[in-house]
Amino acid sequence: MHNAIRHGGEGSHVTLFLGGEGGQVCFSVVDDGPGMPAEELQRAGERFFRGGGGRQLPGSGLGLSIARSVVLRHGGTMQVRPGPDGRGLVVVLALPAEFAG
Repeated sequence: MHNAIRHGGEGSHVTLFLGGEGGQVCFSVVDDGPGMPAEELQRAGERFFRGGGGRQLPGSGLGLSIARSVVLRHGGTMQVRPGPDGRGLVVVLALPAEFAG
């Protein structure tokens, strides 16, 4: 959520979703900021990777990496994909329901 607010830019919106299906609890963060170029999406969550299509962004590149590490340690997954209509990002963290309960 912090990344979405910080990197979304002035005037962007951040929406949080919480739901569950198929034995998983999912937490999604959706923003309508500038997003990431398609070639960078697969690297989102790597330590020290700072996306942005060549523009200089603040930060150390650890936010999504830390989130991914925590979720993976608890048997979950993290997905990063383009936002609705190709604008912004969607980050989905999914955890086994037995962990969340």
